Amino acid sequence: MKKRLPNVILAIVLSIALVYPLTSPAIEAYAEGIPDGQEESFEATEDTFESILEEPDGPVTEPELPTEPPPPEAREPELTESPADSLDLVSIEDEFTVTYREADGTFSTWFSESRLAYEDEDGELRLFDNTLEEQNPDSENPYYENAGADYTAVFPDTITEEEGVSLEKDGNKIEMIPLEGDFSISLVKDNAIRYTEALPGIDYQYTLFGDVIKEDIILNNHVDSPSFEFELKLNGLTARLENNIVCVYAGGEKEPVFTLSAPVMTDSSGASSTEIEQGLRIENGKTILTVTPDTEWLNDLNRAYPVKIDPTLTIRDNRLYLTMVSNVSPNSHNNDAQNGGGALVGYDDGIRSGSAPWPFLMTRLYAKLNYNLAAIPKEARLCTSPIVRALICLCP
Repeated sequence: MKKRLPNVILAIVLSIALVYPLTSPAIEAYAEGIPDGQEESFEATEDTFESILEEPDGPVTEPELPTEPPPPEAREPELTESPADSLDLVSIEDEFTVTYREADGTFSTWFSESRLAYEDEDGELRLFDNTLEEQNPDSENPYYENAGADYTAVFPDTITEEEGVSLEKDGNKIEMIPLEGDFSISLVKDNAIRYTEALPGIDYQYTLFGDVIKEDIILNNHVDSPSFEFELKLNGLTARLENNIVCVYAGGEKEPVFTLSAPVMTDSSGASSTEIEQGLRIENGKTILTVTPDTEWLNDLNRAYPVKIDPTLTIRDNRLYLTMVSNVSPNSHNNDAQNGGGALVGYDDGIRSGSAPWPFLMTRLYAKLNYNLAAIPKEARLCTSPIVRALICLCP
C-alpha cells in the first residue's frame, strides 16, 4: 500500500488541475457581484413563486401560426394570331366565304368549314366578333359572352357545379361542366379565358374561333395518369359516341347540331398524338363525358411540357364533306373526318393511324366542297389552292 500512495496523490492532483481551469472562470464571474466580507444567500419564499406566476403587464402577443400559401397568380390566355388579322377585308360572299386583299396586292378567297360570318338582324353579313365581354359584373358570379354573333357562348368567371361553359344556337344548347377542380382563378383576354391551376399543375383555356369553342386542357408539368370528366347538360338533345367523336342531335335530325371532336394532344416541341379516348355514360340521370389521354405518350422521356389536350365544341353546318375508304373494307366508307376525326391518305401500317394491329393499308380521301365558288371573279388567275385542316377547321 505504501508503494501505491504516491500514485493516488498524483491522480488527485491531476484531477484538481483539470477541473480548476474549467470551473474557475465561472466562479470568478459569480464572485464579482459579491462585496468583500459578505456571503451570498438566497431564500425562496411564497411571495417569490407568486411573483413568477404573475400575469405580465400589457397585452400578450400570440405566436403567428403558419398560413396557407397564397393562391397562384392568374396566367394570361395564350392567343393564336389569325392570318386574317393582317389582311384587308374586301367582301363577305356568304357565311363560309370571305375575300381578303394580301399585302402584295393579290386577293385570297377563304372557304371555311366553320362559319366566318353571320347574318345580323338587318340581314347584313358580318364577321364574327369573338371578343369576350363581361356581363353582370356586380353579381356573385359574373360571366363573359361573345360580342357579335347569331349564337351565344357563355364563360363563367368561376365555373361551379351548376354553371359551366355553354354554347346555344337556334334554341339548341349544350353546357360542359368539369366534375373536378377549382375554377375560381380566371383571366380573360380578347377571345379567350384561362382558368389557372384548376387542378394541381393543370390549367383550362377556352378560345372562340368563329362558331367554334376550342378547349385546351394544359398540363404544365407531368401528371400521373390524368383523366378528365365533364357533365354534359343537353337540354333535351341526345348525345352519341361515334368513333371517338361525341355527336349531339336534336329530335328527329339526321345530322348533329353540335360535335365534340376527337381530341389531339400536342407538346411544346410540336409532337402530337391522337391517342386519347373519349367515353360517354349515363350516371344518376346525368350524361358524363370522359377524356383519357394515353399515359405512355405522356410519360415519354422526350415529352416537352407543357402539353395541350384540345377537344373542340362546334356548331355543325357542313360545307366540306370528307370520307375515307380503304382496301381493307372497299365497300364501306369512314366518316370520322366529317365530324372532326382523323383522315388518312396513302398507306397505313396501323402505327400511323393508331389502329394497330388492324391497319387500313391503302387509303383514299374524298372531299365534296359545297361552297359558292362563283365568288371568285372570272378574270382571276388561280395562284395556289391550299387546303389546311386542323381538327374541325379549314384554315388558309
